[in-house]
Amino acid sequence: MKGKGNSEDKFKLIKNIVPGIGLILIVVSIFFLVAHSNKAIKVFAFTPFLLIVFGATMIYLGMTFLKKGIYIFIGLSSTMLGVLRLLLEAQILPYKSSQIWPIAIIIFGISLMPAGIYNFKRLRSIYLFPAITMILLGVFFMLFSLDIVKMSFAEFFINWWPLLLLIAGVLLVGIFFVQQILKKDFPYMEDDSLEDGDENETEKKI
Repeated sequence: MKGKGNSEDKFKLIKNIVPGIGLILIVVSIFFLVAHSNKAIKVFAFTPFLLIVFGATMIYLGMTFLKKGIYIFIGLSSTMLGVLRLLLEAQILPYKSSQIWPIAIIIFGISLMPAGIYNFKRLRSIYLFPAITMILLGVFFMLFSLDIVKMSFAEFFINWWPLLLLIAGVLLVGIFFVQQILKKDFPYMEDDSLEDGDENETEKKI
């Protein structure tokens, strides 16, 4: 029995160490890849470094000890924001922060999906729809921040605000029809119903 307990402890230790080593390798590789760029600046990027290390730490804790999706979300968001900031400071991306700020919204949307999958072992609508909404909003705002649309967002909203209502309506109708066709296979409504104490489980995981 004592030998079995020791082997289980060793297995858990190895299981927790492996993702930590993987995350360290990812962080180190990111900085080396940026450092070898011809456009890379020759100064230490302190803020991106903190964001990436903090994000990697949150991902590690979320996957091993804390086992909650919220830490995965925070970790992924921080890591990707750190990489984005690093690319900007290294002048690999030829833009200013004021031009690509909508990417932050896209990053939040992307990070939400793995967090949901980690919590429930599948992607549920409580995570899927907000994630898609944030990604679409980020792409939409990018059209204005990068001057792809040759007018300010304020001007667009004043002149074309009914178009936003139209798009929202089309999306809702589309979601309804997809749900009717796919039914239980689609993560919507019934898939997210809380049954037999699932509410307590959901609160713990979130």
